[in-house]
Amino acid sequence: MAGAYQQRRLSQIRTNMTNTTREWSTQDYVDFAKLLIPPWYFNKVFENTNISDGQLIEIRGYRTAIAVGPALLDLSADQATFLRYPAAGVAYVLQSSDADDDVGDTGAEYVKIDFLNAAGIADSVVVAMNGVGQVAALAADQARAINGMKVIQAGATRTNEGVITLTNAAVTAELCRIPVGTGRSHACRYHVPVGKNLLVSRFLMECGASVGDGQGFDLVGTIYDPDTLAPSAPGCLRDLGPWALLEGQKWEHIFEEVQIIPASTATVISEVAAWVTGDVAGTDDAAASIFGLLVDV
Repeated sequence: MAGAYQQRRLSQIRTNMTNTTREWSTQDYVDFAKLLIPPWYFNKVFENTNISDGQLIEIRGYRTAIAVGPALLDLSADQATFLRYPAAGVAYVLQSSDADDDVGDTGAEYVKIDFLNAAGIADSVVVAMNGVGQVAALAADQARAINGMKVIQAGATRTNEGVITLTNAAVTAELCRIPVGTGRSHACRYHVPVGKNLLVSRFLMECGASVGDGQGFDLVGTIYDPDTLAPSAPGCLRDLGPWALLEGQKWEHIFEEVQIIPASTATVISEVAAWVTGDVAGTDDAAASIFGLLVDV
């Protein structure tokens, strides 16, 4: 039987559920989970974790033209694009391929860039678009790794009308892109900030089209060893796959025990990413999402 505190908290949560004008906080979800999950299992999953200031994380990826070799789920054909990190001493700009991606026009007006700063802390910047003109986005050495971009305000078309790229001024070292009409980048990859752990609970994948024997999905990252429960050092990657899907199939894998992606350090970045292997024809397409909770170490 729940104690007096649990009874009061449950009553409060029920009140919140019926109050359609109030949005649930992360703590509401966590407290509700505590009431449903046996204490021994909850403590095992969240052992030594501060969940009082958690942040729900969803990382979505999509890719076309998937060939036999493993490829990161990113809507870009250039392998170097999504494996590139900001270079030392180089500033980066935002630029669209369409003049309508401009403040006061019909396309994307403002774009938010999520990144790890020079100290490895999660940070973001909002940039006002100027169509095909370059706009200063990240100063030299401001960003250590890019976690994604999204349109946060747009005109009549409600999304970007051109390809929006984060690149150096010479347009020779692209870091991230928002494809036409998608409103956000589609790299299923996340760099974990210093001082935070990412608790991965679910991995969703979809084989959109396959001309051969389907696709193999892998979730690769710096992951706590499930046997010893000891953290691997950032950069020592582990493979949680593969999962195999045929054309048109979808799958949601809910981990029996939450996978912990440990925090980055001052010198080494920790990450998790979805990879997919397609068919020899190189015409497959696939999508995937990673769901988790970002918590204090």
